[in-house]
Amino acid sequence: MPKGNSKLETRRRILESALPMFARAGFADTSVKSVARAAKVGHGTVFLHFLDKAQLYAEVIQLAGDRFLTRMCERTSTACGTLAETLEGWVRDLARRDDASMLLGMADRKDRRPAISAATQSVDTSFVHLWHSLLEIGETQR
Repeated sequence: MPKGNSKLETRRRILESALPMFARAGFADTSVKSVARAAKVGHGTVFLHFLDKAQLYAEVIQLAGDRFLTRMCERTSTACGTLAETLEGWVRDLARRDDASMLLGMADRKDRRPAISAATQSVDTSFVHLWHSLLEIGETQR
């Protein structure tokens, strides 16, 4: 495997391992060592990919936001109902109990404050993109 792909794969593995840990235990109770162990990499390897634990957390929040955005876009592209029904579906998606939804839905817990702005920015950006998508869908249906 080319070295560039290996680095991307390692980074992906770290993020994928960190997501459920942060979602279940929170920022304060998730250690970089436990993330490294779950990702099957050395503790120092995490710091080759992320400046610190806060950056790792911010990127995990972004990953969770991206997953939520993908689900919302899929719902929007297959929407046959009203805007209210589509929005209701988005709220149901956010209330799901998967790791990404748990992380975004509980981003205001006090132990997660280091990345609150990242979470807010990710969700805000997602809604802006979705709103534009809805407007475009509305324009094509006229």
